[in-house]
Amino acid sequence: GTGTMRSGGSLTSQIFSLNGKVQMFMETFYFFRHIFKQFKNLQKLSTRYQIANEMSLRVKYRKNLNIDPNLILYNLIKDNVKDYSNLYHSLGNSFLQNFGNKQIFGEYTNGEWRKIETFLNFNKHNIAFQIVRDPRAIISSSKKILFTKNFSYLNVIFNWVDAVHHYKQLSKNFNKNRFLPLKFEELHINPKKNVKKICDFTGVNFDKKYLDDNYWKKNLKARYNYINFSAYSKKKQTGFSIKHLNNWKKNLLSWEVAIIEYLLKDLMDEFDYKRVSNFKSSEIK
Repeated sequence: GTGTMRSGGSLTSQIFSLNGKVQMFMETFYFFRHIFKQFKNLQKLSTRYQIANEMSLRVKYRKNLNIDPNLILYNLIKDNVKDYSNLYHSLGNSFLQNFGNKQIFGEYTNGEWRKIETFLNFNKHNIAFQIVRDPRAIISSSKKILFTKNFSYLNVIFNWVDAVHHYKQLSKNFNKNRFLPLKFEELHINPKKNVKKICDFTGVNFDKKYLDDNYWKKNLKARYNYINFSAYSKKKQTGFSIKHLNNWKKNLLSWEVAIIEYLLKDLMDEFDYKRVSNFKSSEIK
């Protein structure tokens, strides 16, 4: 799974992990950043040894997860890994073996929408999702948390454009059994419908307890279930609330909203993000 920063990746990952069979990690595996096309000969024992030890060390020091490199190496040899599709599945199984009765492995990583098509073409059983969110909300949240100078947080505008273009293309290229397009706002407005949709997509049963905040807090407290914080309250948050949808209105200045809506007006209309600015093109230019 993927999306832009601050688009709801943590929330979506939590939904996937509500079912006991599924473990969705958050920026832990990093397959396309650290592994894909980084090794020449996957069948060499020395290469497999390197992959096993690098993976074990990375998750230990970045995420405080202990996965025995010997287990990873054993699986790489047992699975006779020959290509990156085999490698992904072998490494994923090594993760699952460390987390009880989990049967389905997944990971959310920001900014990886350009890798989804490659991932889906690895194996016909692979599935992927992408989430989009109102660009004003994303930029407002980025403005609150990014340690950047001047107005560089507005660069997120162009990141959003690239993301939604891939979102549209992937939706055309793959059916909804392979690629699931999601909108952050719809998760909060109609959680039951969308949690059911995610369960169906993953192939697990829906349970009404998945809508209960207490169930979330009880079952997602493990350290490998990443729970993000609100850019506004600075507190970790779980569950659904339509209050999250309009926080940007209190944080963005009128000129910021005008610029965002001027640059993105066509795409915002296409995604049903209602524009609020009364501006003239000449004023923006």
